[in-house]
Amino acid sequence: MRKETQEEVIHHGRVVCGQFIRPEGNGPYPVVIFSHGFNGSYTNFLKDAYFMAEQGSASFCFDFCGGSVEATSSMDTTEMTITTECEDLRAVVDWCYCFQHFVWQMIGRNVIRGSKTFQRLWTYGG
Repeated sequence: MRKETQEEVIHHGRVVCGQFIRPEGNGPYPVVIFSHGFNGSYTNFLKDAYFMAEQGSASFCFDFCGGSVEATSSMDTTEMTITTECEDLRAVVDWCYCFQHFVWQMIGRNVIRGSKTFQRLWTYGG
């Protein structure tokens, strides 16, 4: 079994839309972040995310702002840059770190917010 929620991550005046999928229960869970290539969509990864939930991992599949004519996130494709994609990905990573079931660890003076974070990247989206 799995739980799915539609999420909006707001940052830099933009809205990153995606779907968060996790196993049933209270976690903590490793998190896989799925990033699409140009003109892709977060929906390209839902089957992979469902499989990951069956294996005990959570996933965040999202649309880059301006990353596709089909994207649910804000912004036109003509406005997207490498910088905006990096900002979008950073905002998603931060959102995942704030998720209550995420694994938190302290190492020295640095907070490593989850030793088990993975990213699945495609082409320009990586």
